[in-house]
Amino acid sequence: MLEKFRDGMKSTWAKVVMALIIASFIFAGIGSYLVTNVNTEVAVVNGEKISRLQFDERLQMEKNRLGEQYAQFYSTEAAQRQFADMVVNFMINEKLVEQASEDLGLYVSRKAVMDDIANTEAFQLDGKFNSEIFKNLLSSKGRTPEKYESEVRKQKQTAQLAGMIDSEFALPHETNRLLSLQGQTRSGGYVSIKSDLLEASVGFEGLDGEQKLKDFYQQNLKSFEVPEKVIVQYVELDANKLKIEVTEQQLKTYYDEHPDDFGSAEERKASHILIAVAADADEATVEKAKAKAEAILAKIKAGENFADLAAKESDDTVSGEKGGDLGYFAKGVMDPAFETAAFDLKKSGDLSDIVRSAFGFHIIQLTDIKPGEVKPFDEVKAEVTKAVEASLKDEKFVELNDILTEKAFEVVDSLDEVAASTELEIKTSEPFAKTGGKGIFANPAVVEAAFSDNVMVNDYNSEVIPLGEEHAVVLRIKQVLPARTKTFDEVRMQVEQRLRRKEARDRAEILSGKVLDALSSGETPEKALTVLPEQLKAKWEIFENLGRNDKTLSPQLTDFIFKMAKPAEGKPVFAKTATFTGFEVVELDKVINADPAKSTPVQKKQQAEVISREKASAEVRAFRSWLEKHADIERLPISN
Repeated sequence: MLEKFRDGMKSTWAKVVMALIIASFIFAGIGSYLVTNVNTEVAVVNGEKISRLQFDERLQMEKNRLGEQYAQFYSTEAAQRQFADMVVNFMINEKLVEQASEDLGLYVSRKAVMDDIANTEAFQLDGKFNSEIFKNLLSSKGRTPEKYESEVRKQKQTAQLAGMIDSEFALPHETNRLLSLQGQTRSGGYVSIKSDLLEASVGFEGLDGEQKLKDFYQQNLKSFEVPEKVIVQYVELDANKLKIEVTEQQLKTYYDEHPDDFGSAEERKASHILIAVAADADEATVEKAKAKAEAILAKIKAGENFADLAAKESDDTVSGEKGGDLGYFAKGVMDPAFETAAFDLKKSGDLSDIVRSAFGFHIIQLTDIKPGEVKPFDEVKAEVTKAVEASLKDEKFVELNDILTEKAFEVVDSLDEVAASTELEIKTSEPFAKTGGKGIFANPAVVEAAFSDNVMVNDYNSEVIPLGEEHAVVLRIKQVLPARTKTFDEVRMQVEQRLRRKEARDRAEILSGKVLDALSSGETPEKALTVLPEQLKAKWEIFENLGRNDKTLSPQLTDFIFKMAKPAEGKPVFAKTATFTGFEVVELDKVINADPAKSTPVQKKQQAEVISREKASAEVRAFRSWLEKHADIERLPISN
């Protein structure tokens, strides 16, 4: 194709056209520099910027997290703007907490973060952390290990902050009050009026019935609309589906080059003293922190106790309480500069010089070494095979992804060249709308590409769309199915079902009102139920000493009964409520509060913890509100 393009350029007319195109690019480019005023930030919080790039990454992450639900609940432009504003507010809130944590000197070590990740069940295989599962799970959600580490660190900082605020406790009378309400029982009776039992009596015979159906159809045209849909052709590249052949020699070479992967890696136990300083601190602050660290190091060398100084001087208060002890850690866990210094120490008791990391200045003391052990090749051959296959698939994916990108751009009006060059199949999707479809077509990036002008109007191939770390797709339009409203004949049966259901439910509501009126006027339940038709098979049911967590009634009805007003002595309370199946009319006769004195110590402790957590949550919310109120926050328009 490029050869033909070069040959065509030799004609005079082609040169004239190309000159005009180049000129348009030049002037369009200059114009864009002169008039474009696109915000590179979405917010500024106390002078710290939240960039558009950070926002875009977070927005995509939240979309991926919601998956198909995003397409369902945020299908309109207004809803999508609301979602974007929500994400900005989340990021502002996180920035405020992050700033407060730094101001208060809160510190979360990388080891603490990695321990949290390693202990997450979703990232484990046979009870042990598995890096491949970790990477693949994050990749499927469009996230990287680095970003996930950052999220965990922020969560732990927030938890530390909450822990500082959380000084609330439950008073005895509050616990007793909650125990009294939690153990409360209620007694009375009810009748269920199920609307589906009335449907058989709803008919639409004759001209009047037909007209009713047509009127309902006209009144609800919106619900019979079919949105514009597309059918696309696509080529999907997924590293997990690539077929790879592995030789015995490749396995043994990999095993020899990665001994730490097939056994226990060497671990070191160390203590440290941290003098915290921000990575972007000014020179004077850095020098002051360094001088303090050097003074502490001099004291240790002069014979003062390391653990005592850690408890007194370290800004890492968590490890400081344990004399600076960080426990055992392998390579790849700590900050790189910290790790290098710790693994350079030769024997227990050795002391490092001052070490600068992203968190500040450290003094490190080695306290123990656990040597690594490598399992025999035959014992771990299956693991080696899996690792080599994964590595080769990575390489193959990169190679094919480059070809995919090149061919999709070179030949913009077909996927044939793309498929032939990568030996991948051209597939055809089911129709899907802007709200998304199934599988990869639930991905917002895929939907956006399919409905873009470039693909839908210009009939070009899409760009290569990343679906994960080793998963990508390129697509083009095969067919556009225009938006339309289904005809009455198409949906007649659906219209009849909906209207029959509606009229039956309306009748059920009227009948429930009649029963309620009869009960409220003093009639007995048996007399009140005589207004109901035989087909309902209605029966007055009694409930005695019903508890909040009892399963004898539906959760919806139980919840309603416990929301009803408490009756006065000898004066029952009557009410009705709509349910999924129809209507319930309830008589509440008696409410008995539990005796807190009969609660076990465990129950009292549990309820006290519930109150404490609620109070603590309220304190944290109040603190965040205070931070926002006293912060200098500028929200900037989000440009498209």
